[in-house]
Amino acid sequence: ADTLVTHKQGEENGRNAFVRKGELDSDGFAVFKITNVIQGDGAVATRSFASLNSEPLFLTARGVYALTPSDVTGERYAQERSWYIGAALTREQALEKACATVWGRFYVLAVNGTLYLLDGAQKSYESKNPYSTYQYESYYWPGIPATCVWVEAGALRFGTAGGEVREFWPGTLAGQYNDGGQPVTAYWCTPLMNLGTWSNVKTVTNVWVVGKPYSRSGGEMYFITNKDYERLGRSYNIDIFDWNDIDFNRFTFNSLDGPVVVPMRKKAKKIQTFQLKVENARPNEPFGLLAIQINFKVGGLVKK
Repeated sequence: ADTLVTHKQGEENGRNAFVRKGELDSDGFAVFKITNVIQGDGAVATRSFASLNSEPLFLTARGVYALTPSDVTGERYAQERSWYIGAALTREQALEKACATVWGRFYVLAVNGTLYLLDGAQKSYESKNPYSTYQYESYYWPGIPATCVWVEAGALRFGTAGGEVREFWPGTLAGQYNDGGQPVTAYWCTPLMNLGTWSNVKTVTNVWVVGKPYSRSGGEMYFITNKDYERLGRSYNIDIFDWNDIDFNRFTFNSLDGPVVVPMRKKAKKIQTFQLKVENARPNEPFGLLAIQINFKVGGLVKK
């Protein structure tokens, strides 16, 4: 709180951050002495500075970095905080136009139509490393045409190149799950799995997904294997009866606000790899998954 850091870019030997401390001299004049010079990647975007959990973050050509006190000496040094999305960030162009803000527990960075988020409530630590050596859990939201971002009245807002100001809805009502009236595509994917062995073919016999309960939700389940790309397994609805939202094309007597188990019995035969994708691209429908279960049998050896 008693120091000021001046960021520069392209300084000799990577000395890109100068730490100054303010004090009064013997004549009562304010002076700001340089007390430390920090080596590291320089900041590339003047609008990327924001403090998450009292930790100053900024964007460099190699990702989002923080100035943090060392656990041993108490001196400050620069450390990466965006390892999980670092590869994506380094592929972005025109980083100098990036803009950031802090929204609740998130550091939100707008770059070229994508929002990158660092979650200040979820930190990943490496064993045998200093306590200050950690990474934030990270996310990205593609297709957001934001040229600037800010928080107003607790809501995340952004401006577009066309001069529009948009706001993210809190998602408390079903009608808020759209983007200007258009559906918001959301999906979950498992990793591409070998199901425990590379040497044998497998047959997936059954799949179950456990859907998060909403008044109106559902989705499509797809197989991705070494033989097929996104083969539709089934579509499903998991609605809850609501007098205020009755659709006779999807009428249900279910009134329980609890997880819904959805089976899929379509088989994937004699495959080497398997991936499950569950997607919702319907307007005004929230979507979430709580669990996935996959049953399979191991067959003979892969021969070709």
